[in-house]
Amino acid sequence: MFELVENVCLYCGKLLKAKKIEEGAVFCNAACEQREARRVFVLRNAALAERPTKVAIGNVAEAQVIKDLEMRCFHVFRSVRSSAPCDIIALKGVQTLRIEVKTAVRVESGKITQAGPWNPRASDVRAFVLADGDIVYDPTPESLILQFDDEIRRCGRCGRDITNDHKVAKQWYKGELIQRLCASCCA
Repeated sequence: MFELVENVCLYCGKLLKAKKIEEGAVFCNAACEQREARRVFVLRNAALAERPTKVAIGNVAEAQVIKDLEMRCFHVFRSVRSSAPCDIIALKGVQTLRIEVKTAVRVESGKITQAGPWNPRASDVRAFVLADGDIVYDPTPESLILQFDDEIRRCGRCGRDITNDHKVAKQWYKGELIQRLCASCCA
């Protein structure tokens, strides 16, 4: 504990003159008042400077998601504008995924809470980056790639439906399927 002493300057600790006490002053002169104001300003701004900004936190979260997606063999592209509809574009084969990155917290019940709204029309996947560094995808990128792969297949040249066609020519590039061609007219 400390002892509160009245009638002394808050900055230098000197006794205040009777006239200053009558005026209700807490500093012995203008110089002490200015020094104290500067000291308080520096302390407040130092505390703000140590705290990371929302943009910096978001950038770190996006970098973590990019690293994770690259480890899963996706080609990843990051938006350069903060007003873009999604944060990351991920490519695998011919499929494109739009990913929105959110920082989130896992509550005691195990549910994940996020800050801010999500626009499902602007992105296919939400990537939640938790405080402990874990990343939770909703839905997982791999499940969307498989889902798209099971949809209607069209010829890469003429556009003919080749979903049930057993004679399909496939073009591969570096181990990845780049397009399917109908064997009857385009292969």
